[in-house]
Amino acid sequence: MGRGTSLTVRNLTASTTACFAAHSVLSPLTVNCTYYHHAMLCQGENLALMSVKTNKKAPNGVLGIETSCTGENLTVTVDMERKFHGAIHAKGFPIECRAVGQGDKFVQLTVAASSCGLRITPHKDGGLMYHLVVEAQTTRHLQQATDMSLAVSCHLPRDQIVLHSPAINSLEHKRSGRNMHEDNESVTNTDDHDGTAKAWLEIQGSGDSEVKSVIVGERTTLRLKAWLPDGVDSRVVDCMAHDGAGESSQLLVDGEGCPVDRLLVPAFEQTVTQATDKSGLILHQHSTSFPAFKFPDRSALHIRCGLMVCSQACSLLECSGSKEEDSSRSDRKLKEVLDRVQLFNSIEVVAPGIETDALTRINHLRRQSGEKGWELGEGEQPLCIAATKTAAVWLACAGVMFMMALLASLCVLIRGRMRRTQLTDERNKLLFVPPFVW
Repeated sequence: MGRGTSLTVRNLTASTTACFAAHSVLSPLTVNCTYYHHAMLCQGENLALMSVKTNKKAPNGVLGIETSCTGENLTVTVDMERKFHGAIHAKGFPIECRAVGQGDKFVQLTVAASSCGLRITPHKDGGLMYHLVVEAQTTRHLQQATDMSLAVSCHLPRDQIVLHSPAINSLEHKRSGRNMHEDNESVTNTDDHDGTAKAWLEIQGSGDSEVKSVIVGERTTLRLKAWLPDGVDSRVVDCMAHDGAGESSQLLVDGEGCPVDRLLVPAFEQTVTQATDKSGLILHQHSTSFPAFKFPDRSALHIRCGLMVCSQACSLLECSGSKEEDSSRSDRKLKEVLDRVQLFNSIEVVAPGIETDALTRINHLRRQSGEKGWELGEGEQPLCIAATKTAAVWLACAGVMFMMALLASLCVLIRGRMRRTQLTDERNKLLFVPPFVW
C-alpha cells in the first residue's frame, strides 16, 4: 500500500469507526491484502476492511473457452474478462502457431491438426479427440508469472474421419448390396466403427495410453489402424518424423514401405481382424516399436505416414532388391493401388538432462523392462560425466603433471647452476695470491 492511503476499518471490540492512515496507524498491525479487480480486500487482527480503492489492476482472466475441429484443423476461441492485447500460442510454438489480440475480449487461434504439438487420441464412440495446450500471454512480447496455460480438447465425430475415396466407396457399395440379400439378424456391434471405412494413427508410450509424454529412449509404439472393406489390403509408406514447424524432418519409411534405418524405426508388422458384426469391414493394424527420439529444439515429435490401400493384396515387399526390380515392382503397384491416405499424430518427448540425469533415465527404462536398476541412497545424487568431459579431465591432469615435471626440471637445473657457480667462486678464492706490499 502506498504512503497516505486511507483505510476505513471497524474495530470489532468496539462499536466505533475510525479512519486511519496506512503508514502511521496500521504499520504495527499484521494486515493481509488481496487485489480483486479495482479494489483491495484486507483483513487483520481485530480489523475488518469495509472498502479500499486502488489503482492496481488485477490480471486479465479467462471467462470461457470454445473449440471446434475438423479433420484438417482445430480452432480455439478464448473469451477474456477484459480487452486483450496479448497473444496466445500453442505450447512450444510461440511464433509458428500464434494469434495476437486486437483489443477485443476474445481471441481466436487456428492450428493445423498435423502440427503445433496437437495430439490425437481415439474416443470410445469411435471418433477422435484433439488435445492441445495453449499458453496465453498477457503482454504481446513478454512472458510473465501471470500468464496462463490452458489445456483444451475437441471431439471429432467418427463421421468426420471417414475415408472419402471413390475406389473404396465403390467396394463398400458392393458389400452393402450383398448384405441386403443376407439374413437381417440383429448383431450387436462391439467394434469402434459405424459401418464405414476410416483410418487413424496412434502414438503410445510404454505405459498407459493416456500418458501424454515419453522420455528419450523409452519404448514407444507407432500404430496405424484402418477399417477397410473386404477384398483390399494395406501397407504403410512414406513415414516421416518432423518438428511440427516445418524446420526439421527425418524420413523413417520410404515410398515402397521399407524402413530407412531399422535401428531408428524397425519394419511394421501387420495384423488383420474381422469385424464382429455383419458390416463386412476388416480391421487392419500396422504397428512397430522404437526408442523415443526428439528434435533438439522441440519437445513435440510429429509423425506423418501414408496408408496405401491395394486391390486384393499389395505386392510382396522386398527391401533389398535391385533398381530394376524396384522399377518393375513400382509398375505393378500403380495398377493395384486404389488410394493413399495421409495419417498423422504427435507426442511430447522430454530429455531431462542427457548427462546429469542419465542414471535416473536408465533406471526408468530398466524398471519398464523388468530389470533392476541402480538404487541411490537417501540424499544421494548421481554423478555422471560425459565422454568428452572425461577426455578433457584427463588432458587437464596430463597438462598439470607436465607443468609440474617442467618446473621440477627447471628447479634442478637452476640449483645445479648455482652449485657450479658457488664451487667456482670458492676455487678462485683458494688460488688468489695477494700482492706483496713493500
